[in-house]
Amino acid sequence: MEIVLFAITVILFASRMKWKITTLSLLYYLEKNRYKRPSEEDVKECTEFVVKNIIKDLIER
Repeated sequence: MEIVLFAITVILFASRMKWKITTLSLLYYLEKNRYKRPSEEDVKECTEFVVKNIIKDLIER
């Protein structure tokens, strides 16, 4: 049982690190190419768009 929990923990950690590296890489790319950082309003708008589309994709399957 402990081995299974350890394996799940390792998999989740690796997945989280992959997500974090991808997100930080995108942020670095945007800053490097002199794109401005998004405002709180922009982040909120984009987050709502993504969440709505993920839910839409899940429902339409």
